[in-house]
Amino acid sequence: MRDRAEQQSLWPDPSFDGRKTRQFRQNIAYGFSLQYSRWACSPAHYRQRYEVLARQGFRCAECGEPLDSKRFDTHHWNSDYSNLGYEEASDLGAVHRAPCHRRLHERKQGC
Repeated sequence: MRDRAEQQSLWPDPSFDGRKTRQFRQNIAYGFSLQYSRWACSPAHYRQRYEVLARQGFRCAECGEPLDSKRFDTHHWNSDYSNLGYEEASDLGAVHRAPCHRRLHERKQGC
């Protein structure tokens, strides 16, 4: 488990303005919260994504196929996002954007 100082270091610098990025605008358009959208565009989030990808050996947690280092999603196994930015490593997995990530969410919803 991360100590509080390390957890806080994962959050972006307060002066970081993620609103200028295309990804931020897309997240807002998809209905994500301002807090999540800001976090998802931060350098700390991209560092965390890479750590998850490397831990999995650059393979999808759902299908096991190789992942491109730029075109994948970080899936939260605990989908209520209550630990946003403070997730345990075991709460995150790297998966293909589609269909693997979509399939994981469909299973959670019972589709």
